[in-house]
Amino acid sequence: YLRNPAEERAQYQYDTDKTLTQLKFVDLEGNLLGAFNWFAVHATSMNNTNKLVTSDNVGYAALLLEKEYNPNKMPGKGKFVGAFCSSNLGDVSPNIMGPKCSISGNECDLLTSRCPSGEGDCFASGPGKDMFESTQILGQRLADAAMKLLVDNSQEVDPKPVELTGDVRYIHQFVDMPNYNGSTYNPLSRKIDKIRGCQPAMGYSFAAGTTDGPGAFSFAQGTTTDNAMWNFVRDFIATPT
Repeated sequence: YLRNPAEERAQYQYDTDKTLTQLKFVDLEGNLLGAFNWFAVHATSMNNTNKLVTSDNVGYAALLLEKEYNPNKMPGKGKFVGAFCSSNLGDVSPNIMGPKCSISGNECDLLTSRCPSGEGDCFASGPGKDMFESTQILGQRLADAAMKLLVDNSQEVDPKPVELTGDVRYIHQFVDMPNYNGSTYNPLSRKIDKIRGCQPAMGYSFAAGTTDGPGAFSFAQGTTTDNAMWNFVRDFIATPT
């Protein structure tokens, strides 16, 4: 995020969005049915060393919220439905202690998220002593914020609550990306660029993983050049489009 243009980042007070947005559902008699909550954070408190199925921090938050409003009920069996949904969470990690080398404890390289030889893998952690406690802490914070909004009926919330009425509808759309054409503003050149879609592809950096769960082999984040060996492996699997 810090590599975005300074003029763009200057539009915001923080580097991450700290606002939790809630949509509360009630019936015609005003009885509470559920609440959907949006907050900008990845569900990656449990890193890729975990081998068990997990709903991570947002799943734990949902369990806490439903337990509060469905007392003495098994998860998913009560009338109240609590959900925590993805919002503008790009590049936002829940591991707020930052990335460190797993053996030496030194900070990782900022751009590549790699550690010097012998210092281990680059893992972000926190705020707990391990990933289980971190999941619990983040989930509790999300649930507490959601419950505070549910019981706060005042107009002091910023922005003020807005009542929505009517049917619930949805939109589903297929986009033919290889044949898509459009335009977008380029903040670096300050010009309008013409863009087009293409076949789906994953670059080298995708295989590097993230500081919430690094990948394997010699892949590094921020890679902008190719590698003859991995090109050979790629071509052996399938011809690039």
